[in-house]
Amino acid sequence: ARWMCDHIDLHPEEFRGKRVLELGAGAGLPSIMACKAGARQVVVTDYPDVELVENMQKNVSSLLSAEEQGRITAKGY
Repeated sequence: ARWMCDHIDLHPEEFRGKRVLELGAGAGLPSIMACKAGARQVVVTDYPDVELVENMQKNVSSLLSAEEQGRITAKGY
Protein backbone atom coordinates (compact mmCIF):
# COMPACT_ATOMS: atom_id res chain seq x y z
CA ALA A 1 0.00 0.00 0.00
CA ARG A 2 2.83 2.43 0.82
CA TRP A 3 4.58 1.76 -2.48
CA MET A 4 1.32 2.22 -4.40
CA CYS A 5 0.59 5.50 -2.61
CA ASP A 6 4.07 6.75 -3.47
CA HIS A 7 3.50 5.74 -7.09
CA ILE A 8 0.13 7.53 -7.25
CA ASP A 9 1.67 10.63 -5.67
CA LEU A 10 4.50 10.69 -8.23
CA HIS A 11 2.32 9.78 -11.27
CA PRO A 12 -1.20 11.18 -10.75
CA GLU A 13 -1.69 11.42 -14.52
CA GLU A 14 -1.90 7.61 -14.66
CA PHE A 15 -5.04 7.71 -12.50
CA ARG A 16 -6.74 10.93 -13.59
CA GLY A 17 -10.04 10.14 -15.30
CA LYS A 18 -9.68 6.38 -14.78
CA ARG A 19 -11.80 3.82 -12.95
CA VAL A 20 -10.01 2.14 -10.05
CA LEU A 21 -10.89 -1.06 -8.17
CA GLU A 22 -8.89 -1.94 -5.06
CA LEU A 23 -9.33 -5.52 -3.83
CA GLY A 24 -8.34 -6.43 -0.27
CA ALA A 25 -8.02 -2.75 0.57
CA GLY A 26 -7.75 -2.87 4.36
CA ALA A 27 -7.79 0.83 5.27
CA GLY A 28 -8.13 1.84 1.61
CA LEU A 29 -5.29 4.36 1.43
CA PRO A 30 -4.33 3.66 -2.22
CA SER A 31 -7.97 4.10 -3.24
CA ILE A 32 -8.13 7.40 -1.38
CA MET A 33 -4.92 8.54 -3.07
CA ALA A 34 -6.28 7.51 -6.49
CA CYS A 35 -9.42 9.53 -5.84
CA LYS A 36 -7.34 12.55 -4.80
CA ALA A 37 -5.29 12.10 -8.00
CA GLY A 38 -8.48 12.58 -10.02
CA ALA A 39 -9.77 9.06 -10.70
CA ARG A 40 -13.35 9.42 -11.94
CA GLN A 41 -14.67 6.35 -10.10
CA VAL A 42 -13.09 4.32 -7.29
CA VAL A 43 -14.39 1.19 -5.58
CA VAL A 44 -12.53 0.25 -2.41
CA THR A 45 -13.30 -3.30 -1.26
CA ASP A 46 -12.35 -5.90 1.30
CA TYR A 47 -13.90 -8.83 3.13
CA PRO A 48 -17.60 -8.05 3.85
CA ASP A 49 -17.09 -7.61 7.59
CA VAL A 50 -19.29 -4.77 8.89
CA GLU A 51 -16.54 -3.20 11.02
CA LEU A 52 -13.99 -3.39 8.20
CA VAL A 53 -16.31 -1.75 5.67
CA GLU A 54 -17.29 0.90 8.23
CA ASN A 55 -13.59 1.64 8.82
CA MET A 56 -12.97 2.06 5.07
CA GLN A 57 -15.97 4.40 4.88
CA LYS A 58 -14.74 6.38 7.91
CA ASN A 59 -11.35 6.86 6.23
CA VAL A 60 -13.04 7.98 3.00
CA SER A 61 -15.29 10.41 4.88
CA SER A 62 -12.50 11.92 6.96
CA LEU A 63 -9.84 12.23 4.24
CA LEU A 64 -11.78 13.29 1.13
CA SER A 65 -13.79 16.36 0.20
CA ALA A 66 -17.51 16.06 -0.53
CA GLU A 67 -16.80 16.17 -4.29
CA GLU A 68 -14.19 13.40 -3.98
CA GLN A 69 -16.52 11.31 -1.81
CA GLY A 70 -18.99 11.35 -4.69
CA ARG A 71 -16.47 9.42 -6.80
CA ILE A 72 -15.59 6.64 -4.32
CA THR A 73 -17.55 3.73 -2.85
CA ALA A 74 -16.52 1.43 0.02
CA LYS A 75 -18.02 -2.08 -0.21
CA GLY A 76 -17.53 -5.56 1.09
CA TYR A 77 -17.12 -8.31 -1.52
